[in-house]
Amino acid sequence: MVIKKENSVASSFSIESKEYLFKHVFFVYFALLISLSCAKTSNPIDEKSLVALAIPSPSSTSFTNENSSPTQMPPSGGIAPPGQPENPPILNDIHLQLADAPTAIDPNKLDASIVVDGITFQLPVHNKTAVTAFIGKRDMYRSADGVVHNVIYSYSTTPEIFGADIWFRFFSRADQKFKIIVVASNAYGSSMKEADYSHNRSCVGVAMVPVIYGDCNNFCLEGRIVGGRVEFAAKFKHGPLEVLDISASGFRPITGYPINFGESLTFPDPIPAGDTQAKLSFQLTDTEANYTCLQVKGDAYFTDANGFQSLTEFRMFRIE
Repeated sequence: MVIKKENSVASSFSIESKEYLFKHVFFVYFALLISLSCAKTSNPIDEKSLVALAIPSPSSTSFTNENSSPTQMPPSGGIAPPGQPENPPILNDIHLQLADAPTAIDPNKLDASIVVDGITFQLPVHNKTAVTAFIGKRDMYRSADGVVHNVIYSYSTTPEIFGADIWFRFFSRADQKFKIIVVASNAYGSSMKEADYSHNRSCVGVAMVPVIYGDCNNFCLEGRIVGGRVEFAAKFKHGPLEVLDISASGFRPITGYPINFGESLTFPDPIPAGDTQAKLSFQLTDTEANYTCLQVKGDAYFTDANGFQSLTEFRMFRIE
């Protein structure tokens, strides 16, 4: 008989971990802070300029809501002023510069700085052409009617405000998958460029799935791709057992907060010797798939001729 039950991972957290989590809950909401500077320094990743951007001002905007909005229509710059080009704004490719957010505004080392740089046009455009940068998860897209869907935040400017050197800086959570869409629009047309990005902090150097940790002739933890989705499994081969409980669970990088409580399988009856494998796996939800890596824990608790024993693998898996 096999009994399937939920694995109470939360109970395994120490009191100190919980205090840390609640103490910094505000910072988690701050993690998707996005700011824009109105003057570019010679070094776009300069720490002093990044600190200034954390202070709300007419040229610095922030938000604390990670939820996406249904749709956003990019603004249009309007008719060209007299004597200025009447060209549609055909964008060249955009470039992203990624770096850790500076310690002064990110003491817990959770965030990334993203500079959207090199925003130029194939032909000159008039100075009221609207240029809008959108940030969202990977499901953000621009439909045929020009509307941008699933936007977390956006900011618009014009050459009239910024001059010829238009750029944007964002602060977002590290170790998560995002997308940048830049739309330029005026009375004569519009164009778009986009780029996926993820900036890794805790995920640096982590092995990419498919990968196996441990010895699968005994106890191992496996990450693999199944049908286009990532699946994790705790596997255990053993001799005669009286009781076996095996579990697998997922945790967010850096904070260790559970994002999938997984499941556990309990075998309460005597289990004969042989090439028996107790396997448990769970797939990523859409929310979990937004991370570039995950911590996964596998446990096996059992009783054999030597009494009660336990085995554990707690590893990081890179999923992008």
